[in-house]
Amino acid sequence: MSEPRSSGRRRFQFSLGTMLVLLTLFAVWLGWELDFIRDRQAWIHANGPLLENTTPNPLPAPKFALPVWRHWLGDTEVPRIWNRDEWSDKDRAYVTMLFLEANFEDPPKVNGVTWVFQPGPVNVTPVPSTPVPDNP
Repeated sequence: MSEPRSSGRRRFQFSLGTMLVLLTLFAVWLGWELDFIRDRQAWIHANGPLLENTTPNPLPAPKFALPVWRHWLGDTEVPRIWNRDEWSDKDRAYVTMLFLEANFEDPPKVNGVTWVFQPGPVNVTPVPSTPVPDNP
């Protein structure tokens, strides 16, 4: 009787324990990434005006692009962050760690006056330039 010939290659095989270890490592990595993204989004929500994109200066290109999986998880690049004088060295290091891709710049000056940003959400209410007459 002839024996079946082996192709000389073994198929990739792994045990259930190996699969569980790999799945656990992937879950830890994914949790780490999601926590980092949540920290970034919380900082952006609390300090949104520091990310104003309405200046006459064009937005700079980010220092580098975020990895594809960060986009898949809902993260976005932040090209510019305005420096704040009241930041301590610890605050500045934390923001730099959160936004490695951002360019840190001093706030622009308009007519010699530095823009002042207040933390918190931006709330703009349009004001008419001329009074609207009341109808009798």
